[in-house]
Amino acid sequence: LVDLAGSERIAKSKSEGRRFQEAVIINTSLSALGKVVLALAQDSRTARHIPYRDSKLTRILQNSLGGNSYTSLLTCLYPIEDNYEECLNSLAFADRCKNIRNRPTVNYVDQQQSAQERQVRELT
Repeated sequence: LVDLAGSERIAKSKSEGRRFQEAVIINTSLSALGKVVLALAQDSRTARHIPYRDSKLTRILQNSLGGNSYTSLLTCLYPIEDNYEECLNSLAFADRCKNIRNRPTVNYVDQQQSAQERQVRELT
């Protein structure tokens, strides 16, 4: 479970010092996440690069975003006039995420077959 608390509007929060630096880092990570989602949501037949390495957040979420897992997204909105623009941004992000297609498979190891393969390797 990952809680992405939303973008930090520096002008709105009037952050300074250490909080300002933290807000910049949060915005950078969320921007990188948006780029990854945009790349994953595009047509898979076209050759593309997924920029997972652009941030620690996208590296951590790599298997969940485009990997071998089921992923759910919950978008929370606070529908007041002051947050109208941020609500639209959140809904646009959720819409892009909706277009990502993962194909999870069960990771199953047959113990008997792996034991046989190990014996063959030992004999050769």
